[in-house]
Amino acid sequence: IEKGAEYVVPKSTLHYQKTARMSTSAPSPTTSPNLSPELTRRSTSSTDTPQEGTPASDGELTASDEEQQWGGGENVHSLSDDFEGSMSEDNNPSEDGPFASEDDTFASEGRCPRDFVSVTTDDELMEKCFAQFGTSTLPHSSTTTACAVAMLMSLVHAHNFTWTALDDILKVVNKMFGQEEDVLPGTKYLFRKLWARKTSAVSKKFFYCENQNCTGLLEPDQSGKLTCAMCQASADGDAALKAGSYFTILNVQEQVKHVISKTKQALSEHLTLLETLPDSPDVKDITSGSAYRSLKETGVLKTGDLTLTVNTDGSPVFKSSNSSIWPIQFTVSELPPEKRFTNTTLAGLWFGKKHPNMLQFMSKFADVLMDMDPIQWTCGTVNHTSKVHLLCCCADAPARAAVQNHVLYSGYFGCPWCLIRGKHTGGCIRYIQE
Repeated sequence: IEKGAEYVVPKSTLHYQKTARMSTSAPSPTTSPNLSPELTRRSTSSTDTPQEGTPASDGELTASDEEQQWGGGENVHSLSDDFEGSMSEDNNPSEDGPFASEDDTFASEGRCPRDFVSVTTDDELMEKCFAQFGTSTLPHSSTTTACAVAMLMSLVHAHNFTWTALDDILKVVNKMFGQEEDVLPGTKYLFRKLWARKTSAVSKKFFYCENQNCTGLLEPDQSGKLTCAMCQASADGDAALKAGSYFTILNVQEQVKHVISKTKQALSEHLTLLETLPDSPDVKDITSGSAYRSLKETGVLKTGDLTLTVNTDGSPVFKSSNSSIWPIQFTVSELPPEKRFTNTTLAGLWFGKKHPNMLQFMSKFADVLMDMDPIQWTCGTVNHTSKVHLLCCCADAPARAAVQNHVLYSGYFGCPWCLIRGKHTGGCIRYIQE
Protein backbone atom coordinates (compact mmCIF):
# COMPACT_ATOMS: atom_id res chain seq x y z
CA ILE A 1 0.00 0.00 0.00
CA GLU A 2 1.53 3.31 -1.06
CA LYS A 3 1.46 6.22 1.34
CA GLY A 4 -1.70 8.26 0.92
CA ALA A 5 -3.37 5.65 -1.29
CA GLU A 6 -6.88 4.52 -0.41
CA TYR A 7 -7.07 1.01 1.00
CA VAL A 8 -9.69 -1.15 -0.72
CA VAL A 9 -10.71 -4.40 0.92
CA PRO A 10 -10.13 -7.32 -1.51
CA LYS A 11 -13.33 -8.49 -3.13
CA SER A 12 -12.80 -12.11 -2.08
CA THR A 13 -12.86 -11.33 1.64
CA LEU A 14 -15.68 -12.31 3.92
CA HIS A 15 -16.97 -8.75 4.17
CA TYR A 16 -18.32 -8.85 0.63
CA GLN A 17 -19.72 -12.31 1.13
CA LYS A 18 -21.62 -10.98 4.12
CA THR A 19 -22.65 -7.87 2.18
CA ALA A 20 -24.10 -10.10 -0.53
CA ARG A 21 -26.13 -12.01 2.02
CA MET A 22 -27.33 -8.82 3.73
CA SER A 23 -28.07 -6.89 0.54
CA THR A 24 -31.81 -6.81 1.23
CA SER A 25 -31.30 -4.92 4.49
CA ALA A 26 -28.28 -2.84 3.47
CA PRO A 27 -28.85 0.91 2.97
CA SER A 28 -28.56 2.53 -0.41
CA PRO A 29 -25.30 4.22 -1.38
CA THR A 30 -26.85 7.66 -0.94
CA THR A 31 -27.58 6.98 2.73
CA SER A 32 -24.07 5.72 3.47
CA PRO A 33 -21.73 8.73 3.15
CA ASN A 34 -18.97 6.90 5.04
CA LEU A 35 -18.45 4.37 2.25
CA SER A 36 -15.71 5.02 -0.28
CA PRO A 37 -16.73 5.23 -3.95
CA GLU A 38 -14.98 1.95 -4.74
CA LEU A 39 -16.62 0.25 -1.78
CA THR A 40 -20.02 1.70 -2.71
CA ARG A 41 -19.68 0.47 -6.29
CA ARG A 42 -18.81 -3.05 -5.16
CA SER A 43 -21.54 -3.14 -2.53
CA THR A 44 -24.09 -2.08 -5.13
CA SER A 45 -22.89 -4.63 -7.68
CA SER A 46 -23.10 -7.40 -5.11
CA THR A 47 -26.90 -7.09 -5.10
CA ASP A 48 -27.11 -8.04 -8.77
CA THR A 49 -28.32 -11.57 -9.24
CA PRO A 50 -26.11 -13.55 -11.64
CA GLN A 51 -27.84 -14.70 -14.77
CA GLU A 52 -28.70 -18.35 -15.23
CA GLY A 53 -25.68 -20.28 -16.41
CA THR A 54 -23.30 -17.48 -15.36
CA PRO A 55 -20.99 -18.27 -12.42
CA ALA A 56 -21.06 -15.92 -9.47
CA SER A 57 -18.11 -13.62 -8.91
CA ASP A 58 -15.48 -14.26 -6.26
CA GLY A 59 -17.07 -11.88 -3.80
CA GLU A 60 -20.60 -13.27 -4.08
CA LEU A 61 -22.24 -16.30 -2.57
CA THR A 62 -24.95 -18.17 -4.41
CA ALA A 63 -27.59 -20.09 -2.48
CA SER A 64 -25.84 -23.40 -3.13
CA ASP A 65 -22.48 -21.92 -2.11
CA GLU A 66 -23.92 -20.64 1.13
CA GLU A 67 -25.52 -23.99 1.88
CA GLN A 68 -22.21 -25.73 1.24
CA GLN A 69 -20.28 -23.29 3.45
CA TRP A 70 -22.67 -23.40 6.41
CA GLY A 71 -23.80 -26.99 6.18
CA GLY A 72 -27.03 -26.50 4.16
CA GLY A 73 -30.61 -27.00 5.22
CA GLU A 74 -33.59 -24.88 6.16
CA ASN A 75 -32.34 -24.26 9.68
CA VAL A 76 -29.28 -22.51 8.30
CA HIS A 77 -31.28 -20.03 6.28
CA SER A 78 -33.74 -19.41 9.07
CA LEU A 79 -30.88 -18.62 11.46
CA SER A 80 -29.26 -16.40 8.84
CA ASP A 81 -32.53 -14.59 8.20
CA ASP A 82 -33.08 -14.03 11.91
CA PHE A 83 -29.60 -12.61 12.25
CA GLU A 84 -30.02 -10.33 9.25
CA GLY A 85 -33.41 -9.23 10.53
CA SER A 86 -31.94 -8.19 13.83
CA MET A 87 -29.23 -6.29 12.00
CA SER A 88 -31.75 -4.46 9.82
CA GLU A 89 -33.39 -3.01 12.93
CA ASP A 90 -30.35 -0.76 13.34
CA ASN A 91 -31.05 2.63 11.81
CA ASN A 92 -27.47 3.13 10.63
CA PRO A 93 -25.80 -0.18 9.90
CA SER A 94 -22.27 0.15 8.62
CA GLU A 95 -19.46 -2.04 7.39
CA ASP A 96 -17.71 -1.83 10.75
CA GLY A 97 -20.72 -2.64 12.88
CA PRO A 98 -20.51 -4.39 16.23
CA PHE A 99 -20.81 -7.83 14.63
CA ALA A 100 -18.30 -7.37 11.82
CA SER A 101 -15.08 -8.41 13.48
CA GLU A 102 -16.60 -11.32 15.38
CA ASP A 103 -18.33 -12.73 12.31
CA ASP A 104 -15.28 -12.35 10.10
CA THR A 105 -12.95 -13.93 12.63
CA PHE A 106 -15.32 -16.77 13.37
CA ALA A 107 -15.92 -17.73 9.76
CA SER A 108 -12.34 -17.21 8.65
CA GLU A 109 -11.32 -19.92 11.09
CA GLY A 110 -13.58 -22.36 9.29
CA ARG A 111 -15.90 -23.08 12.18
CA CYS A 112 -19.63 -23.42 11.67
CA PRO A 113 -21.80 -21.61 14.21
CA ARG A 114 -24.45 -24.32 14.02
CA ASP A 115 -22.27 -27.26 14.93
CA PHE A 116 -19.50 -26.81 17.46
CA VAL A 117 -19.18 -30.57 18.02
CA SER A 118 -16.94 -32.10 15.38
CA VAL A 119 -17.26 -35.65 14.12
CA THR A 120 -14.22 -36.64 16.16
CA THR A 121 -15.74 -35.58 19.48
CA ASP A 122 -15.49 -38.23 22.16
CA ASP A 123 -18.75 -40.20 22.27
CA GLU A 124 -18.40 -40.39 26.01
CA LEU A 125 -19.23 -36.69 26.27
CA MET A 126 -22.59 -37.18 24.56
CA GLU A 127 -23.26 -40.36 26.51
CA LYS A 128 -22.71 -38.55 29.79
CA CYS A 129 -24.93 -35.64 28.73
CA PHE A 130 -27.78 -37.94 27.70
CA ALA A 131 -27.43 -39.89 30.94
CA GLN A 132 -27.81 -36.63 32.86
CA PHE A 133 -30.54 -34.88 30.84
CA GLY A 134 -32.22 -37.69 28.90
CA THR A 135 -33.85 -36.76 25.60
CA SER A 136 -35.60 -33.61 26.80
CA THR A 137 -35.44 -30.68 24.39
CA LEU A 138 -34.98 -26.98 24.90
CA PRO A 139 -38.19 -24.90 24.96
CA HIS A 140 -39.53 -24.21 21.45
CA SER A 141 -36.58 -26.05 19.91
CA SER A 142 -35.79 -29.50 18.56
CA THR A 143 -32.30 -29.39 20.10
CA THR A 144 -31.97 -31.65 23.12
CA THR A 145 -30.57 -30.32 26.36
CA ALA A 146 -27.83 -32.94 26.18
CA CYS A 147 -26.72 -31.70 22.75
CA ALA A 148 -26.80 -28.09 23.94
CA VAL A 149 -24.55 -28.90 26.91
CA ALA A 150 -22.15 -30.88 24.70
CA MET A 151 -21.97 -28.06 22.14
CA LEU A 152 -21.37 -25.51 24.87
CA MET A 153 -18.56 -27.57 26.38
CA SER A 154 -16.95 -28.00 22.95
CA LEU A 155 -17.19 -24.24 22.39
CA VAL A 156 -15.53 -23.54 25.74
CA HIS A 157 -12.73 -25.99 24.94
CA ALA A 158 -12.19 -24.79 21.36
CA HIS A 159 -11.82 -21.12 22.33
CA ASN A 160 -10.15 -21.63 25.71
CA PHE A 161 -12.85 -19.75 27.62
CA THR A 162 -12.43 -19.15 31.33
CA TRP A 163 -14.90 -20.62 33.79
CA THR A 164 -16.13 -17.09 34.52
CA ALA A 165 -16.94 -16.66 30.83
CA LEU A 166 -18.81 -19.97 30.91
CA ASP A 167 -20.78 -18.76 33.93
CA ASP A 168 -21.85 -15.65 32.01
CA ILE A 169 -22.80 -17.68 28.93
CA LEU A 170 -25.00 -19.98 31.01
CA LYS A 171 -26.78 -16.99 32.55
CA VAL A 172 -27.37 -15.45 29.12
CA VAL A 173 -28.75 -18.68 27.62
CA ASN A 174 -31.08 -19.32 30.56
CA LYS A 175 -32.27 -15.70 30.44
CA MET A 176 -32.97 -15.88 26.70
CA PHE A 177 -35.39 -18.79 27.11
CA GLY A 178 -37.24 -16.94 29.86
CA GLN A 179 -38.35 -20.06 31.72
CA GLU A 180 -39.06 -20.27 35.44
CA GLU A 181 -36.43 -22.99 35.73
CA ASP A 182 -33.00 -22.97 34.12
CA VAL A 183 -32.84 -24.94 30.87
CA LEU A 184 -29.09 -25.48 31.32
CA PRO A 185 -27.03 -25.85 34.50
CA GLY A 186 -27.39 -22.46 36.16
CA THR A 187 -23.80 -21.94 37.26
CA LYS A 188 -20.30 -23.03 36.35
CA TYR A 189 -20.19 -25.18 39.50
CA LEU A 190 -23.24 -27.21 38.43
CA PHE A 191 -21.76 -27.45 34.93
CA ARG A 192 -18.46 -28.79 36.23
CA LYS A 193 -20.20 -31.36 38.41
CA LEU A 194 -21.26 -33.17 35.22
CA TRP A 195 -17.65 -34.31 34.80
CA ALA A 196 -16.85 -34.82 38.48
CA ARG A 197 -17.15 -38.61 38.30
CA LYS A 198 -15.03 -38.85 35.17
CA THR A 199 -12.34 -36.65 36.72
CA SER A 200 -12.25 -38.69 39.92
CA ALA A 201 -11.89 -41.90 37.88
CA VAL A 202 -9.04 -40.54 35.77
CA SER A 203 -6.95 -39.01 38.56
CA LYS A 204 -6.09 -39.79 42.17
CA LYS A 205 -4.93 -37.44 44.91
CA PHE A 206 -2.11 -38.31 47.32
CA PHE A 207 -1.78 -36.21 50.47
CA TYR A 208 1.71 -35.77 51.91
CA CYS A 209 2.84 -34.93 55.44
CA GLU A 210 3.85 -31.31 56.05
CA ASN A 211 6.03 -32.08 59.07
CA GLN A 212 9.67 -31.14 58.65
CA ASN A 213 12.02 -33.95 57.57
CA CYS A 214 9.07 -36.30 57.04
CA THR A 215 8.59 -37.90 53.64
CA GLY A 216 5.52 -39.96 54.46
CA LEU A 217 2.13 -39.94 52.80
CA LEU A 218 -1.15 -39.47 54.63
CA GLU A 219 -3.42 -42.50 54.57
CA PRO A 220 -7.07 -42.47 55.68
CA ASP A 221 -7.92 -44.51 58.78
CA GLN A 222 -11.24 -46.09 59.75
CA SER A 223 -12.59 -42.80 61.10
CA GLY A 224 -11.75 -40.94 57.91
CA LYS A 225 -8.85 -39.02 59.44
CA LEU A 226 -5.58 -38.83 57.53
CA THR A 227 -2.57 -40.30 59.32
CA CYS A 228 1.07 -40.16 58.24
CA ALA A 229 2.50 -43.61 57.62
CA MET A 230 5.92 -42.53 58.96
CA CYS A 231 5.54 -40.05 61.83
CA GLN A 232 1.93 -41.04 62.70
CA ALA A 233 0.83 -37.40 62.63
CA SER A 234 -2.85 -36.86 61.91
CA ALA A 235 -4.40 -34.27 59.62
CA ASP A 236 -7.83 -33.21 58.49
CA GLY A 237 -8.64 -34.10 54.90
CA ASP A 238 -10.49 -30.87 54.09
CA ALA A 239 -7.71 -28.77 55.61
CA ALA A 240 -5.06 -30.66 53.65
CA LEU A 241 -7.08 -30.24 50.47
CA LYS A 242 -7.51 -26.51 51.08
CA ALA A 243 -3.81 -26.09 51.88
CA GLY A 244 -2.85 -27.92 48.69
CA SER A 245 -0.78 -30.54 50.50
CA TYR A 246 -1.27 -33.15 47.82
CA PHE A 247 -0.26 -34.18 44.33
CA THR A 248 -2.22 -35.87 41.58
CA ILE A 249 -1.36 -38.94 39.51
CA LEU A 250 -3.50 -39.63 36.46
CA ASN A 251 -4.54 -42.99 35.08
CA VAL A 252 -1.69 -43.46 32.61
CA GLN A 253 -3.39 -46.38 30.88
CA GLU A 254 -6.41 -44.24 30.05
CA GLN A 255 -4.14 -41.41 28.94
CA VAL A 256 -2.24 -43.71 26.57
CA LYS A 257 -5.54 -45.06 25.22
CA HIS A 258 -6.60 -41.48 24.54
CA VAL A 259 -3.41 -40.83 22.56
CA ILE A 260 -3.91 -44.05 20.59
CA SER A 261 -7.51 -43.14 19.74
CA LYS A 262 -6.36 -39.81 18.26
CA THR A 263 -3.36 -41.14 16.33
CA LYS A 264 -4.13 -44.80 15.62
CA GLN A 265 -3.61 -44.54 11.85
CA ALA A 266 -0.21 -42.85 12.10
CA LEU A 267 0.79 -45.05 15.03
CA SER A 268 -0.10 -48.29 13.25
CA GLU A 269 1.77 -47.28 10.10
CA HIS A 270 4.86 -46.23 12.05
CA LEU A 271 4.88 -49.47 14.06
CA THR A 272 4.88 -51.40 10.78
CA LEU A 273 7.66 -49.18 9.45
CA LEU A 274 9.82 -49.79 12.54
CA GLU A 275 9.54 -53.54 12.04
CA THR A 276 10.61 -53.37 8.39
CA LEU A 277 13.53 -50.94 8.76
CA PRO A 278 16.94 -52.56 8.17
CA ASP A 279 19.51 -52.51 10.95
CA SER A 280 21.74 -49.46 10.71
CA PRO A 281 24.28 -47.87 13.06
CA ASP A 282 22.86 -44.43 12.26
CA VAL A 283 20.82 -42.84 15.04
CA LYS A 284 17.99 -40.85 13.48
CA ASP A 285 15.41 -41.01 16.26
CA ILE A 286 14.95 -42.39 19.75
CA THR A 287 13.67 -45.62 18.19
CA SER A 288 17.08 -46.17 16.56
CA GLY A 289 19.08 -45.46 19.72
CA SER A 290 21.04 -47.99 21.77
CA ALA A 291 18.55 -48.21 24.66
CA TYR A 292 15.63 -48.93 22.33
CA ARG A 293 17.63 -51.50 20.36
CA SER A 294 18.76 -53.20 23.56
CA LEU A 295 15.15 -53.65 24.69
CA LYS A 296 14.25 -55.23 21.36
CA GLU A 297 17.30 -57.51 21.23
CA THR A 298 16.70 -58.85 24.75
CA GLY A 299 13.03 -59.55 23.97
CA VAL A 300 11.67 -57.07 26.51
CA LEU A 301 10.16 -54.97 23.74
CA LYS A 302 7.97 -57.09 21.48
CA THR A 303 6.15 -56.32 18.25
CA GLY A 304 3.43 -53.74 18.82
CA ASP A 305 4.71 -52.61 22.23
CA LEU A 306 4.93 -48.92 23.07
CA THR A 307 7.57 -46.94 24.96
CA LEU A 308 7.21 -43.65 26.82
CA THR A 309 9.61 -40.75 27.18
CA VAL A 310 8.86 -38.91 30.42
CA ASN A 311 9.64 -35.31 31.32
CA THR A 312 9.21 -33.25 34.47
CA ASP A 313 10.17 -29.68 35.25
CA GLY A 314 9.06 -26.88 37.53
CA SER A 315 7.46 -23.62 36.49
CA PRO A 316 6.37 -20.65 38.62
CA VAL A 317 2.65 -19.99 38.57
CA PHE A 318 2.30 -16.58 40.22
CA LYS A 319 4.70 -13.65 40.22
CA SER A 320 3.64 -12.66 43.73
CA SER A 321 4.36 -16.01 45.42
CA ASN A 322 6.81 -18.88 45.40
CA SER A 323 4.22 -21.42 44.28
CA SER A 324 5.29 -23.63 41.41
CA ILE A 325 3.79 -26.41 39.36
CA TRP A 326 5.61 -29.63 38.43
CA PRO A 327 3.88 -31.75 35.78
CA ILE A 328 4.85 -35.25 34.69
CA GLN A 329 4.38 -35.47 30.93
CA PHE A 330 5.04 -38.23 28.45
CA THR A 331 5.24 -38.84 24.73
CA VAL A 332 4.80 -42.12 22.86
CA SER A 333 8.11 -42.87 21.14
CA GLU A 334 6.54 -45.02 18.39
CA LEU A 335 4.62 -42.07 16.98
CA PRO A 336 6.18 -40.16 14.08
CA PRO A 337 8.01 -37.05 15.39
CA GLU A 338 5.47 -34.66 13.86
CA LYS A 339 2.68 -36.46 15.74
CA ARG A 340 4.67 -37.30 18.85
CA PHE A 341 5.27 -33.80 20.14
CA THR A 342 1.78 -32.56 19.35
CA ASN A 343 0.34 -35.30 21.57
CA THR A 344 2.31 -34.70 24.76
CA THR A 345 0.11 -36.00 27.57
CA LEU A 346 -0.15 -35.29 31.29
CA ALA A 347 0.51 -38.10 33.77
CA GLY A 348 0.92 -36.30 37.09
CA LEU A 349 0.83 -32.88 38.72
CA TRP A 350 2.43 -31.37 41.81
CA PHE A 351 1.52 -27.88 43.00
CA GLY A 352 2.95 -26.21 46.06
CA LYS A 353 5.22 -23.61 47.61
CA LYS A 354 8.14 -26.01 47.80
CA HIS A 355 9.81 -28.36 45.39
CA PRO A 356 8.24 -31.81 45.17
CA ASN A 357 9.56 -34.76 47.07
CA MET A 358 10.52 -36.86 44.07
CA LEU A 359 10.59 -40.04 46.13
CA GLN A 360 6.87 -39.59 46.80
CA PHE A 361 5.99 -38.12 43.43
CA MET A 362 7.86 -40.48 41.13
CA SER A 363 7.26 -43.63 43.17
CA LYS A 364 3.49 -43.28 42.77
CA PHE A 365 3.92 -42.65 39.07
CA ALA A 366 6.11 -45.76 38.82
CA ASP A 367 3.47 -47.80 40.67
CA VAL A 368 0.86 -46.78 38.09
CA LEU A 369 3.18 -47.82 35.25
CA MET A 370 3.90 -51.18 36.86
CA ASP A 371 0.17 -51.91 37.25
CA MET A 372 -0.66 -51.20 33.60
CA ASP A 373 -2.21 -53.98 31.54
CA PRO A 374 -1.53 -54.47 27.82
CA ILE A 375 -3.70 -52.22 25.67
CA GLN A 376 -5.69 -53.83 22.88
CA TRP A 377 -6.67 -51.62 19.97
CA THR A 378 -7.63 -51.95 16.32
CA CYS A 379 -6.73 -49.92 13.25
CA GLY A 380 -8.68 -51.01 10.20
CA THR A 381 -8.32 -54.78 10.02
CA VAL A 382 -5.13 -54.91 12.10
CA ASN A 383 -5.38 -55.83 15.78
CA HIS A 384 -2.66 -54.63 18.14
CA THR A 385 -1.77 -55.65 21.69
CA SER A 386 0.61 -53.09 23.13
CA LYS A 387 2.43 -53.34 26.42
CA VAL A 388 3.70 -49.99 27.65
CA HIS A 389 7.33 -49.56 28.79
CA LEU A 390 9.13 -46.55 30.23
CA LEU A 391 12.15 -45.86 28.02
CA CYS A 392 13.78 -42.78 29.52
CA CYS A 393 13.27 -39.57 31.49
CA CYS A 394 14.27 -36.32 29.82
CA ALA A 395 14.87 -33.40 32.19
CA ASP A 396 17.13 -30.39 32.62
CA ALA A 397 19.98 -30.37 35.14
CA PRO A 398 18.05 -29.17 38.25
CA ALA A 399 15.10 -31.49 37.61
CA ARG A 400 17.41 -34.40 36.77
CA ALA A 401 19.22 -34.01 40.09
CA ALA A 402 15.89 -33.98 41.93
CA VAL A 403 14.61 -37.08 40.11
CA GLN A 404 17.87 -38.95 40.77
CA ASN A 405 17.91 -37.78 44.42
CA HIS A 406 21.33 -36.39 43.65
CA VAL A 407 23.32 -33.31 44.60
CA LEU A 408 22.86 -30.41 42.19
CA TYR A 409 25.71 -29.58 39.80
CA SER A 410 26.69 -26.66 42.06
CA GLY A 411 27.50 -29.05 44.94
CA TYR A 412 30.85 -30.60 45.76
CA PHE A 413 29.71 -34.05 44.57
CA GLY A 414 27.63 -32.79 41.65
CA CYS A 415 28.80 -35.27 39.03
CA PRO A 416 26.25 -38.09 38.54
CA TRP A 417 28.87 -40.38 36.97
CA CYS A 418 31.74 -40.40 39.47
CA LEU A 419 32.63 -39.80 43.11
CA ILE A 420 35.27 -37.12 42.53
CA ARG A 421 34.91 -34.19 44.92
CA GLY A 422 34.84 -30.80 43.21
CA LYS A 423 36.82 -27.75 44.29
CA HIS A 424 35.46 -24.24 44.73
CA THR A 425 37.60 -22.19 42.38
CA GLY A 426 36.81 -18.89 40.73
CA GLY A 427 33.37 -18.65 42.28
CA CYS A 428 32.11 -22.06 41.11
CA ILE A 429 32.68 -25.79 41.56
CA ARG A 430 35.32 -27.19 39.24
CA TYR A 431 36.59 -30.73 38.75
CA ILE A 432 40.34 -30.43 38.36
CA GLN A 433 42.39 -33.35 37.12
CA GLU A 434 45.37 -33.95 39.41
